[in-house]
Amino acid sequence: MSEPRRSPADMSAALAGSMAERTGRILAEWVELVRAAGPDPLDRNAVRAGLRDAHGVKQNTRWAIAGEAARAAGWREPTFEEHVDAQYAGTRAALRPIYDRRAARVELGLRFDDPPASARLEPAKAPGQATHRVVLRGPVEVDVEVEFLLRAAYEQNG
Repeated sequence: MSEPRRSPADMSAALAGSMAERTGRILAEWVELVRAAGPDPLDRNAVRAGLRDAHGVKQNTRWAIAGEAARAAGWREPTFEEHVDAQYAGTRAALRPIYDRRAARVELGLRFDDPPASARLEPAKAPGQATHRVVLRGPVEVDVEVEFLLRAAYEQNG
């Protein structure tokens, strides 16, 4: 029997809860360090780069800290619809019908240093940090194996 699914908020709370053990600082201390260090906390790319370069913070932890620092500065996560609308705005508006037709198929990108054995893993072809992908054609395909692959990628990326 698999564990119950954890929400993104639960996963963030778990990451924040173990942060002191892994990094020597709690999340609030990292947020204060970001605020005092000077990069604009709304520039999450700059914050993540600074955490990597100055402190050697691993990827998932950098993202959690940068997100929390941005939220503390007033940022809010856009909704899914807002992300899609922004992606297909302006000169890319003509591409929206292509997205709408493909919306029934999702490629889940995962980053592995040591990929687990799975017939569902394919090499990632797009640019970015994903080394592998899993093609999903509906919610029913997000099963125990996909959850295992997500957990393995999460654990390998700190």
